[in-house]
Amino acid sequence: MFILPVDILSLAILVIVAISGASIVLYTLENGIASSPTGGRVKRHLLNILADLPSGPRVYELGSGWGTLALPIAAQFENSRVTGYENSIVPYLASRIRLALSSARNLELVWANFFKIDLSDATLIVCYQSPGTMSNLRPKFEAELSDDTYVVSNTFAIPGWKPPRHTASMTCSRPASTSTESATPDPFAQLHKLRYSGLLPARNPLD
Repeated sequence: MFILPVDILSLAILVIVAISGASIVLYTLENGIASSPTGGRVKRHLLNILADLPSGPRVYELGSGWGTLALPIAAQFENSRVTGYENSIVPYLASRIRLALSSARNLELVWANFFKIDLSDATLIVCYQSPGTMSNLRPKFEAELSDDTYVVSNTFAIPGWKPPRHTASMTCSRPASTSTESATPDPFAQLHKLRYSGLLPARNPLD
């Protein structure tokens, strides 16, 4: 019995697809959230929020997935060094291909567990993680981040960081240990002594 080259190719493709699918499922179970690309409307809204923040030299995306958000962040903060961390191998490899085809020169994508990364030089952190991961990130943020670091989280809050101000599409939060003095009218004005988390409600209609 002879196996034709086309049969070998089809079998190889099926094996690659099966392994890739199993890998995504395993990492989804491990991370508590799927590596899904950020949708167009949510991405535009999030980038508008980031545009209101001061530009800093060091930007991290924790869970950069398929690179759909990391690339526009790098374009928006062209004078910053941007690093995206992703531990799921399939989205990471896809994002590396997107990066290679892009013109971004200030973006680095790393296959790593961001819990093992020192974030003390961060001026801005962007993340979309599960509630459990956000809870685990809180002590890491409070131990490593400086008081002028901004944290922008898509959908899920950081437990214990109380919101001094709400808007129609986001919440600005700060650590519970921070002074409870009244917030300024502009949630991004005079916040150099506070860390904030911008939250996009999961089912909030975005224009």
